[in-house]
Amino acid sequence: MLSDGSYVTPAWGVGTSAISDDGNIVVFEHGNTEYAGISMVSGGQGHVYHKNLSTGVLQVVDITTLGGISSGSAGSGGYGISLSSDGSIVAFLSTASDLVGAVVGQYSSVYVRNMITGDVVLANAAEDGTPSNNNNYGSGAALSGDGNLVAFTSGASNLVNGVSGGPQLYVKNLSTGQVQVASSASDGTVGNGFSSASSVSFSENGRYIAFESTASNLVSGDTNNLLDVFVKDITTGEIARVSVSADGTQVDQHARIVDISGDGSKITFSSYAASIDPQGDNGSDIFSAPNPLMF
Repeated sequence: MLSDGSYVTPAWGVGTSAISDDGNIVVFEHGNTEYAGISMVSGGQGHVYHKNLSTGVLQVVDITTLGGISSGSAGSGGYGISLSSDGSIVAFLSTASDLVGAVVGQYSSVYVRNMITGDVVLANAAEDGTPSNNNNYGSGAALSGDGNLVAFTSGASNLVNGVSGGPQLYVKNLSTGQVQVASSASDGTVGNGFSSASSVSFSENGRYIAFESTASNLVSGDTNNLLDVFVKDITTGEIARVSVSADGTQVDQHARIVDISGDGSKITFSSYAASIDPQGDNGSDIFSAPNPLMF
């Protein structure tokens, strides 16, 4: 439905979506550009939309600083568009080269838009604003509740000094521009496996970030060669593995699809692991564990 109450027959399906904590704001990706008030782009090029369910106002998220529709396809990379708790800030992927000046590359980039001020920030950029020099692997992005921190995956070698391996999970502070590696051990050693932003969750205040990774060097004793779930304290740099049984036994199947409670005290994840629940039915189960960095 458009802002004036009229309907548009979609030419392409609706992609991923997100909703604000109060249920008033919805963001979604769609390939039908009639929503944007322009003629259909050949091939159904996608855009991201922001709808206020109370007022009915519908806005395009991926517009240029001059107010025009961006030149590329925008969306979530098949994973999740991310929204701040109040719905005012949106993180998304785009192949556009005109959202924040001349960002030109072979791959999509991660952007964050403030729907109140209209400001757009390139997230996958070093503290000085230099765009990343490698792929973000289309794994989406995740925002903290206040919209100040954004997590994304990149194989770049120019985001943090001395970090050249990847892909790593990065966290950017949008207020200061500072970028840090989340997929790193407590001593700062970067992960030796794949750490994806496709399944990432922040506590409400942004202090804790839970994520999945195949890295075996983030904590000691990780020898299962599987996706594990980790939680990192963004403030102290400490990290712990969450996907273990009560006695510390490693999972014998992948652990993924992670979520953390608003206060950071509980972390949930999905796994087929019988090592955690020997009485399970061998299907995929949802597990809840306390945050080991808080208890």
